[in-house]
Amino acid sequence: LLFQKALEHLASLDLIELCSEAKVERCRATRDLRSCGRYVQHVLVSCGHASLCKECSQRCDSCPICRIPIPKNDSRLRPRLYCECIEAGLISKRCDERFQEKEEGDDQLTADVLRLYALFDVAMENNLVSLICHYDSGEEDMGEKIGLLLKLSSNLGGISNVLEVLDSSFQGSSSAQLNDLQFLHESVSKAKQHADIMAWCIRNEFLENVRARYGNLASWRSVARERKAAATKRSWPDVVNHSAESSVKAGSLFIEDALSNIEIPQGHPQHMEEELRLASLQKDRDSLFRSKLEGLAVCYPFESLRAAVDMLFLTGSSDMVVAKEAIEACNLLPEICGPSTHPKIAQVLLERGVPETALMVLRWSGHDGSEIVSLSEAVTAVRVRVECGLLTEAFMYQRMLCAKVREKNSKRGPPKDSPNQWGDWLETLVTEICCLCIKRNLVDRMIELPWNSDEEKYLSKCLLDCAIHDPSTTTGNLLVVYYLQRYRYTEAYEIDAKLQNAEQDFLSMNSIDERVLSRMRSASHWRATLVVSSVKACVKFSDHGI
Repeated sequence: LLFQKALEHLASLDLIELCSEAKVERCRATRDLRSCGRYVQHVLVSCGHASLCKECSQRCDSCPICRIPIPKNDSRLRPRLYCECIEAGLISKRCDERFQEKEEGDDQLTADVLRLYALFDVAMENNLVSLICHYDSGEEDMGEKIGLLLKLSSNLGGISNVLEVLDSSFQGSSSAQLNDLQFLHESVSKAKQHADIMAWCIRNEFLENVRARYGNLASWRSVARERKAAATKRSWPDVVNHSAESSVKAGSLFIEDALSNIEIPQGHPQHMEEELRLASLQKDRDSLFRSKLEGLAVCYPFESLRAAVDMLFLTGSSDMVVAKEAIEACNLLPEICGPSTHPKIAQVLLERGVPETALMVLRWSGHDGSEIVSLSEAVTAVRVRVECGLLTEAFMYQRMLCAKVREKNSKRGPPKDSPNQWGDWLETLVTEICCLCIKRNLVDRMIELPWNSDEEKYLSKCLLDCAIHDPSTTTGNLLVVYYLQRYRYTEAYEIDAKLQNAEQDFLSMNSIDERVLSRMRSASHWRATLVVSSVKACVKFSDHGI
């Protein structure tokens, strides 16, 4: 708690306040006709002056500097930043003792400067080398510092290269030193990235001259909520479920998913501790701490360019820099597609009615079935192909992917109770193709594909369930045709019998329009005649030994 409060305090100060916090102050209260002179470790909350020691603040009525009354309650004082850092362990007590030696001599100014440097060291030790520039200058003055930032970035790049070479020398070994080296390399890389981005912000004047699309943050957030609601309406269900109503997932904006994708992997305590320190040092502390609890996505829309830069480039892994830059420039999509491309991209393009572009993204990123992906990504890939009219390609994609999953499961030994087993994948993908073909009136093309016995089980179930649910459609008739095309007359006859019972129940329980009723009876008669004719032909051929 002390650690967090100290870093929060540091993040809230500007340059003047930071210098004041670093300055050595002595108690100015009068005690026995002379100044108290004790070391001041607290600040008066009422006026912000470090003018009284803790003991004198209890007996004095007002500040010796500004004469503002001191409230008589427990919240009259707050610790000074430097003292907070010592209590939190951010500044060593041995270092403070050396500074006190300076204070006792004549070199008071040197002691003040050393204390200020100690506060800067707190930032540097937490990978915030470039953040010192935030305190050193305002946005107008930072233009003069761009050369320094670029030099800093170059130096950090050199250090990173050296660390990378040292890291390679540890290949095949495992030690605490290697972990420390890798962590240092990651920290240096992150600091360099932030310096580069800050230089870009300076060159572009923090986009101050760019006209805002929205009048204020509240209106931007309102539009973001409307876009999210629209995303929910057009979103596809995750997995088709015919045993219950398929639930439509909560919609999310692409940028929210992209932000979630660059967050820190769980199970990395040291890394997460450092990320918390980084969050504490930034100006927008509330958003940063919220991002640690609920994720980066909740911080969108960002309050400012500065907040966006800090949250994107001071959190997450340094090797995600391309993804982070892509969030700020989505028009780079064709150039950044690769194995690490976020799966949400294809999904959003599909939801926005551009499946052809979604298919290009899948192919650019290498998601063509050559590698096993998650089941949700596989469903998206199937949907994209069917929506593009590439039914045969969707069929081959599901077969190739299911074969890879089956092979992977067989190597692991006997199957366990897992939602990602081969059978579950097969049922999900085949059912997905069937449902899409029913929706797009492509069942006549679908039944011509060479389904095997495993796939056929789910194909038949899906078509039959759909036909029983709504006998007024042609789905059941096409299922009968599927079996007749394969000379499986007995199964075609059984399906026809089930459909006739379903049609009778449907007619008895519902009030049907005459036109629909006529169409249903005509289709039922045609189907029954076709089945009977096929069975008779089969019997005739059997009698003649054909």
